[in-house]
Amino acid sequence: TANDTTYLSPILPGGANANWNYSGLQNQGTDTVIFQIAAGTPYAGDYPTANLASYDASSGGWTYFTTNSAGISVNGAYDPAFGPVTFNPPSLFCPVPFTYNNSRTSNNSLQIIFNNAGTNFRITIASQVDFLADGFGNLTLPNGSYTNVLRIKSTDFSTNTIEAELIAGSGIYIPVSTSQSQTTSFRHYKPGSSNSFLCDVSGDSLGIYATQASYLYSTNVGVNELAAGRKQLTTYPNPANTRANIIAPVFASVSEIEILSAEGRSYQLPVIRQGE
Repeated sequence: TANDTTYLSPILPGGANANWNYSGLQNQGTDTVIFQIAAGTPYAGDYPTANLASYDASSGGWTYFTTNSAGISVNGAYDPAFGPVTFNPPSLFCPVPFTYNNSRTSNNSLQIIFNNAGTNFRITIASQVDFLADGFGNLTLPNGSYTNVLRIKSTDFSTNTIEAELIAGSGIYIPVSTSQSQTTSFRHYKPGSSNSFLCDVSGDSLGIYATQASYLYSTNVGVNELAAGRKQLTTYPNPANTRANIIAPVFASVSEIEILSAEGRSYQLPVIRQGE
């Protein structure tokens, strides 16, 4: 995704046969996320019901999802600096099936415990997210135009509670503060497409003015299929850090391969065959 953190504009209206023109969005930096099957990833055991995982190369963190007939939900995330964060139940990200004027509500909570100056604190965030498909029509982005696009408005109302442990190790917490917040976002999808997610516009608490936006920049769906009769490449580990092993039939004419990093950079590397 390409990100525009300075996009400030009134939210474009929804409704039937809408025209959303975001051709003026800037690309101030791209985020690259790698998706793969959750099983076998480093922290899958912390999210046993997840069947999909994404890797953020910049932080080394993993996010875990459940995809099923009800939609895609976030189970939680594991950040090397903070450890696991788990939604209970999983937080709905996009409901399916969903069409114009459909609505759905998702409730979830998460807890984070941390230590500050010898005292344990517990943060509890309880959220209610209301989804409404408030429009469909045409979408224009800096890199293309799309028809039959569905816009889903999500309104997240959260109650944040901070508690302090009364006596270290007692497990008894007393309230310190409580606050409430509301955020909105407008996500645009192309139903039936392998690249369904197209654009996300974040708004203020009332969903009147946009505060930032991101949009689909490019999609890498894996290794290009090899010509008929050639075996598929096998690589490990994947993702890799400083070294990767590639198993494939030896082709005398192959002298160089291209590696695409998690950040989207392309590297041309010479082939060193086993035994050379």
